[in-house]
Amino acid sequence: MHTKDLIGRCIQDIHQHVCTRTDGLDEASLHLTLDGGKIIHFPWGPESLVHEEKPPQDAKSLFSDLSDIPVWHVNPQQKTVEEVSEAYKKRTSSFWGQLKSMVGLGEKMPREYLPFRVEYEENRCQYLQEQEIKDYLYFEDDFFEGYLELENGYIITFVIMAPHGTGHAGLRFYESLEIFEACCGREYRRLSETAP
Repeated sequence: MHTKDLIGRCIQDIHQHVCTRTDGLDEASLHLTLDGGKIIHFPWGPESLVHEEKPPQDAKSLFSDLSDIPVWHVNPQQKTVEEVSEAYKKRTSSFWGQLKSMVGLGEKMPREYLPFRVEYEENRCQYLQEQEIKDYLYFEDDFFEGYLELENGYIITFVIMAPHGTGHAGLRFYESLEIFEACCGREYRRLSETAP
């Protein structure tokens, strides 16, 4: 199977495995389950062979829990890290702070970093399930990074490595072609227009 053979296939599931490394780059792998149960690695380029490959055992399905995602808000006064640190030191080194600590009631972490409000964001992975792959987009100067355009307008890609702690390794998606073009430019090519 080649990348062009993905056009017209339907995505049933996406499995992602992210390996975090505190001393360098986070690494990820992404596997797509297509209609018919075939599991493949995300395609590397417009002319690459797409091999059937099982995801790592500890890879997680992005569709297993499509409930809304909690976003925890901390630091209601919007203090700087230095201000929070100074206030924490002052509270814990005071007589009452030390007394509380001795009886086990001391602050374990600065209270400014305790959540004070939670909001829920829509889990947009739900818009990727059961979607047909409409096209494969790529840039001439970046032959090894491609984008799958889905029938509902979403465009997905895969970032294999990113700096530790950024959360950028793994699946990335754009909600529309307009957003994709605003972020990546318009100099992309469509595999459906170049493949025989």
